Amino acid sequence: MICFHKTAASLVAVLLVAGVARQSCAEVSISVALTRTDGLGVGDAFDPNSTIFADFSMELLASDSVGSFQTSIVYDATELRLVNAEQVAVTGLPIELAPGVDDSVPGEIRGFDAATFVGGVQGPTSFVFGRAEFVTLEQPIGTVDDGLADITPFFTGFDGVNAVGGAAIDPVGIIFNPASVSITAVPEPTSLAALGLISSGVAYRMRRRRKMAAKK
Repeated sequence: MICFHKTAASLVAVLLVAGVARQSCAEVSISVALTRTDGLGVGDAFDPNSTIFADFSMELLASDSVGSFQTSIVYDATELRLVNAEQVAVTGLPIELAPGVDDSVPGEIRGFDAATFVGGVQGPTSFVFGRAEFVTLEQPIGTVDDGLADITPFFTGFDGVNAVGGAAIDPVGIIFNPASVSITAVPEPTSLAALGLISSGVAYRMRRRRKMAAKK
C-alpha cells in the first residue's frame, strides 16, 4: 500500500514507501527550503554573486519510525558555488550525527548521516538535519535556463533511509522534488568591450555630424 500526502510546501521531496514496520503505510519527506538575502521571492531570478541559504529537513508523516538515514545533496556547480555546509544537531530527538560532511567533490555534499538510538525517531515529527550556503555564479548572456533541478536531496553510494531494526526503505518508491535556481545572465567582458566600442563609434559620428552642420 502506498500513501499520498498533500503539502503546501513547494520545495518538498516526498518519499512514498510501502511495507515498512508493521506492514503499515509510511511516509517520509525531505525538503529543500531556500532563503535569500536581497528581499526578493525565492522564485525570482537571482543576480550573479547572490547568497542563497538552503535548509535540508526530514519530516515523518506517519506513525512509523526511522532508525537511521544517510543522504547526499547534489547541486549544479555551473550555477552555484558552495561556501559552507554543515549538519545540524536535532534538539529533543535521539539522533546521533556522524562527524562532519564531505564537500570535496564539486557538485555534491556527502555525509548527512545519522544513526538514531533504540526505538528510532517516531513520527509524526520534522527536523532540520543540514544547512548549506551557496553563491550564484555569473551566466553569460544568451544562457538559457535548462529547467533542471539545481539543489537536490539524493542517494549516492550507500546512502538511504532505514526503518528501526535496519531494514532499508526501498529507494524505488522515493520521489524527489528538488529546488531550482534561476540566475540573471550578464554579458561577458569581451561583449561589454565590444558594446563600448560600438557606443563610442556612434557617439563620435554624432558629434562629427553636429560640428559639420554648425559650420554650414
